[in-house]
Amino acid sequence: MVYAHSLAKPLMPADFKVDLRELDEAGNNTFTPSILNTVVFYISTVQQVCVFAVNYKGRPFMQGLTENPPLLYSLGLCGALAVATASELFPPFNAYLQLVPLPDAEFRNTILALLAVNIVVTVVWDRLMSFIFARHIFRASVEDWSMEDVAKLFKLVAIVCGVIWWLGNNVETLEEIEKEMEAMDLEDEEAEVTAQLRAAEELGGPGGWLASWFLDGTEEAQAGDDGGAAAHGAKCGPGTVWDAEAELCVVAQ
Repeated sequence: MVYAHSLAKPLMPADFKVDLRELDEAGNNTFTPSILNTVVFYISTVQQVCVFAVNYKGRPFMQGLTENPPLLYSLGLCGALAVATASELFPPFNAYLQLVPLPDAEFRNTILALLAVNIVVTVVWDRLMSFIFARHIFRASVEDWSMEDVAKLFKLVAIVCGVIWWLGNNVETLEEIEKEMEAMDLEDEEAEVTAQLRAAEELGGPGGWLASWFLDGTEEAQAGDDGGAAAHGAKCGPGTVWDAEAELCVVAQ
């Protein structure tokens, strides 16, 4: 990670600065994609996958990794996704994840080499330590491997490749799903606020009066221009009508 950071940092603008206090319109911390956080994403994802994989000892203490499909497919998909995005096989998918394109082929190959070194060195070092300090455990874990386990690994590779191919070629579908989810979240938030205001209105008092006033204004806005005009028109006195543009009662002509 330190070496990858040292490679990416010189490629950042000279005036680059992270301001954690900067917020967007929704009040959330802003995120600005950059070559630095893109490289950190690649390396940290692979490192986390390696840590989970080597720390899951499997047999003889518990069921083997190939016998735990949820964990096996989760690790395989995360690792393969990091490698696929670092390889820039599907640029639209990288853009969807807000990953910045790597500057050139040499830099990309360096990052891919770092990912490969992370995986190989982590696995080899873990097996080597088991062989030196816990040889009986190492022997038991090796002897329990069978052709069925190898077949499950090949199945994992096939499924992961299929999922990554689908994701890379269906970015528009993912964007539509994301927009629908955001719309549903917004509707839920509005429904929750309305329910809270209704409850405050039922309680009465100053808070209830304010809630009633806010709900009346919201319902008039949702009724549309015609409905809003009719609602305001009912409040106008004799001989006057509601002017929607001026937003006040005027003398009828």
